[in-house]
This record gives sequence, C-alpha cells and structure tokens, in this order.
Amino acid sequence: MVGSEEYLTLFSGNGWAIYDGCSGAAISLSTNTACNRNCVCVINGNNTNQSGGAVRVTCGCLTLNDSIFDCNRTSYCGGAIFACCGCTTIGSSSIDNNYACCCGGGIYACGGGTCVTVDSSCIDGNCACHGGGVYADNQACVTISNSCIDENCATGCGGAAMICNQATGIFCCDTITNNHATGYAGGIMAHCNGKVCIIGTTICGNCGQYGGGLFAENCSCTIICDSNFFGNCATTCGGAIYASGGCLIFCGTVCICGNCGACPGIHLNSSNACAIVYGTIYDWDGVTGSGNWSCCDSGCVCNMNPETQEPNEPREPNEPEGNE
Repeated sequence: MVGSEEYLTLFSGNGWAIYDGCSGAAISLSTNTACNRNCVCVINGNNTNQSGGAVRVTCGCLTLNDSIFDCNRTSYCGGAIFACCGCTTIGSSSIDNNYACCCGGGIYACGGGTCVTVDSSCIDGNCACHGGGVYADNQACVTISNSCIDENCATGCGGAAMICNQATGIFCCDTITNNHATGYAGGIMAHCNGKVCIIGTTICGNCGQYGGGLFAENCSCTIICDSNFFGNCATTCGGAIYASGGCLIFCGTVCICGNCGACPGIHLNSSNACAIVYGTIYDWDGVTGSGNWSCCDSGCVCNMNPETQEPNEPREPNEPEGNE
C-alpha cells in the first residue's frame, strides 16, 4: 500500500457508513460542500440496498485521487459510484469488479447538472444489467479520459457504457476493450437522444448482439474522431458499428478493421440513420445498410483492399458497399 497511515482511508465490508453527516455505502455527500482527498482511499466489499455501492453524491463536489473501488455491490444503480447532481472527479484510480443489479456496474450518473470526470483510471470487470462499466442518464455528463474500460459486462445492453436520455458521454484517449453485452453494444451504446463523443480512442475486442463496438439509435448523435475499431464482434449484425437511428459524424482519421459478424463493418440499418464524413474512414470490413451517407469538404470512405493494403476508389456518398 502506498502512503503512510495518516493519508490512508479504508472502508471495507461496511453495510452502512457515515461521511459528511449523511448515509451511504461508504462515502455519501449530500450537502453543497466540496471534499477533496489526494490519498489512497480503498473502498472494498461494501453492499447496500440504495444506489451507490461505495460512493453516493447527491449534492456538492467530491474529488478522489489514487483510490481503489473494488468488489462493491448495490441492489440498484452505481455499483461503485452513484452521482445524481453535483460534480464527482476521480483521478488515477481503479474501479474494478463492482456490481449493480440495475444500471452502471462501475459508475452511474443521472440528472441535469451532474458531471462525472474520470482521468487516468481503470474501469475493469464491473457488471450490471445495462451499462456494465458506465451508465449516464437524463442529461448527466460523463467524461472519461486517458483511461481503460476493460472486461465489463452487461446482461442487457452497453457492456462498456450506455449513454441515454439526453445524457452526454465523452471518451478521450481511452482504450475500450473486451467488454461484453448479451444484448446490444458490447462497447458503447448511444440511446434515446444520448450524445457520445469518441476522440483518439481504440475500441477493440468488444462483443454484443448488434454493434460489437458501438450501437446508436433513437435520435442519438455520435461523433467519432481519430479513433479505431479493431476486432469487435456482433453475434447478429454490425461488428464495428450498428446504427438503427440517429446521426454518426466522422472526422479526422477513423480505421475500421478486423471486426466480425454479419455486416462486420459499419451498418446503417434504416433510413432513420445517417452518417456524415468530414475526415477519412479507412474501411477493411465494408459499409452496409439503407441509411444515408454524405461526405463534406474532403471527407471520404476508402474501401481498403486486404491484399494490397491500399484503398480502392473512394466510395461516393449514398452508395455504401453491399446495401441491405
């Protein structure tokens, strides 16, 4: 363990604990105050029948750095962290092996004005019905940067993350790998006006029924910039990306390679789905579906030849390969 005892806070195996005068699984902040801990805070094996297996924030600002959230459990939402109002910042920490019966195995954020920021951390091995690693709902904003989201599981949808109901999820310089969903989106799911921004991120080895890497639907908006989709798998359709509605916006350089399943690349399932390309998509896996494509400025989709590793002729807008 790093640090001397005066800088070490340990909450282990608690049914309930009191922090800042309010009940919670281990730490609960519900007054309009700010709390900062730059120490090693170990929150392990807590179990609660309220949302927030380890941390519950319903007001104020909480910052935790160099912390470990491990094997916590809730009967509701937020296996490790539940945030509903206020600002929660987690840095250089691990959020591992937590469980929520409902949503957000690692982190659950909901409500307008709720901001959760995670930097230089690991969100690994968490499980929930929806949003195995992260769940953002009802206008909340979650930003995850320079982090690893790995081997999380959803028995429903969104193995790594689910962003829905006008919430915003920003993933910057992350690796999102080996997550699994029994339903849609082994990686990230953008649902019901959810807004997702993926920047400089690698999405690899994720598996779901539809949309191994990403699933977008219902008026959602997803921006993908300078990111890679490698080796994702859909048991039904859309190995890399599946969109049944909403808008996909591509900018910078995006690579789609080595994904598997029926329609292994990008699949726009209906005319309610559209893709706008401002940058360049290097596509080894094929673009399918009946959705609408448009290329703006110098944007293009390059259908890569796996034998020569060189692009074929850039694809014209609204003429994806293999319409289905």
